[in-house]
Order: sequence, then C-alpha cells, then structure tokens
Amino acid sequence: MGSAAPASSAGVIWRRRAAALALLLAAVAIAAVVAVSTLGGGDEEAAARLEVPFPIAADSDYAIWRLYGAEVWPSLYLWDRTGSLRHHHFAEGGYRETELAIQMALREIDADVDLPEPMPPLRPTDVPGALVEPPTPHRYLEPDRSGRAIQAGEQLSVRYAGAGAAAVLDGHCGVEVLLNGEWINTFELDGPRLYEILDMNHHQRHELTLVFDAPATAYAFSFSAGPALRGR
Repeated sequence: MGSAAPASSAGVIWRRRAAALALLLAAVAIAAVVAVSTLGGGDEEAAARLEVPFPIAADSDYAIWRLYGAEVWPSLYLWDRTGSLRHHHFAEGGYRETELAIQMALREIDADVDLPEPMPPLRPTDVPGALVEPPTPHRYLEPDRSGRAIQAGEQLSVRYAGAGAAAVLDGHCGVEVLLNGEWINTFELDGPRLYEILDMNHHQRHELTLVFDAPATAYAFSFSAGPALRGR
C-alpha cells in the first residue's frame, strides 16, 4: 500500500522471483499520487516507468488506507493462503525481513520449493546496521492537498533535510533547480507525476528552489532518507 519507488522495485523483484509460485501482488496508490492520477493517468504512467507488473488501485478517499490501519506510505502487508495477516511493515526498509516472511509462507505451501537467497540491499539505507537520519516529512503546498497554480517566472522554495528531494508537479515547461541559491540543473515537466529532483546520497540540509519558465501546478514535496555522514 502506498507509492514509493524502492518499495515498488522490491515488489517487482519478489514477483519475478516467485512468478511460478502462489504469490500475488497488488498495490494501492494514495496521498499526493492520487491528485496527479486523477488528472490524466498518472498511475498508469508510473507503473509503466517502474515496470510494475501487478494491479494498482487508486484510493483517493483513503478508504483502504483507513481499513488497513496504515500509518505511513509505503505500507507492506503479507497475507497467506488462509487469509491471515503474516507480516506487515510501515515505511521504507525491512525488505530482507519481508522477503523471508514471503519465503516462509511459500514453504508452507511447498516445503521443497527452491527459493533464492534474499535480494541484496536496494539502497545504502537498507544495509543492516546503517545509521539513517529521518528526512523532512512530506510537505503539501495546500491544506486540502490540491494543486497550487504556479506562474511563469515564479519561484518555489523549501528548506529540507534528507538525502533526496522530489516534487509532485504538473505542466509542460522547463524548471530550473537551485540548491542554496546556486543553479544545479534544469529539467522538463511532461505532465502530472512525481519528479525526482535531487539525490545527494547522504543526509544533508539545504534550501531547494524551483523556478518555472511557464505556468504549472505544484502539489507537494517529498524527501528521502539517507545514511548519516560519517564523523557527525
């Protein structure tokens, strides 16, 4: 449940590894992604870009979110063939533990099933023992999570802590990226979706500024966790 690229990538790997076994996956898209998907197929575009082979349901009113008692996204739930909840995990990480729980459930179906070793860490923050600092929480630009109209030449700035930064944006224009007032790069908006803006590899603190060269719509900023810098 939820939308996050690492969690989606892990799900894709688990699905491929157990393609011939009794493992079924589904995803539920919530939060800022729903606002984008209702504009023009954002979920379908994201699923194709991430090569997600399993169904994705839109939970625009948070009904499934509340039913499952989700606290953050992504939230992972594992149900066995009897309908019993066997494992759950909130937020990123815990992929090895989740895969081991999947394998245990599969071995209850076939004790002799040949399963590979758990996949290696997807990111530095997934390495056992990694010291990870929490990032700035997701930040919506409007209280009702609707879009904010951005005019040509307008700047959108946010101070954050984390290893990476992304934004949910819509439009067709160029966007300049400034970090602490210094130009970093320029990227193009090609419709509604989550745009990965920065990946600094380690937890850092910065002021991020986006400058739009044409009208656009901005929904939210999202920040990813990263390992703490050594010596801190």
